[in-house]
Amino acid sequence: MYKPLFVAIATAATLGLAAPAFAQTADSPATSAAHAQHKHWQGHGRHARGEHAWPFAVALHKLNLSDAQKKQIHGYLEESRTTIEGEMKNLRAERRAFFTTSPGSPNYASAYQKYSTDAAHAVQVRVQQTATLHTRIYNILTASQQRQLATELAAQASGQE
Repeated sequence: MYKPLFVAIATAATLGLAAPAFAQTADSPATSAAHAQHKHWQGHGRHARGEHAWPFAVALHKLNLSDAQKKQIHGYLEESRTTIEGEMKNLRAERRAFFTTSPGSPNYASAYQKYSTDAAHAVQVRVQQTATLHTRIYNILTASQQRQLATELAAQASGQE
């Protein structure tokens, strides 16, 4: 009668004491280094790990930006984001219309054509907006930051990051 109870208590105690050995604490060297490196520009998912979909952002993180520059860049990004959100909402509506139309229906060809044209236009507009955003950010950098940015972007392009 006491043996099964003792085994259950011993197992629970062993598992309870072993769990902290497998857990990584917030103060571990790997975690602390990662957080120290990206403490101001923290994102979610892969962005929190320092991986960016936007190579320009990686290069900007390596510059010693002032608080005023960071605030101005943040404003530019917010402005760009709101512009893009409206355009993407319209494109999603066109996409939905295309995918809900049956291939045998008479409206399928026109839905395809409209979605195809709008998607191509959206890509063109997005590239233009990105170039404008890069130019605006570049213009607020000091001459040494501009040189460092060019060096960082060239290193990324050659895969030497």
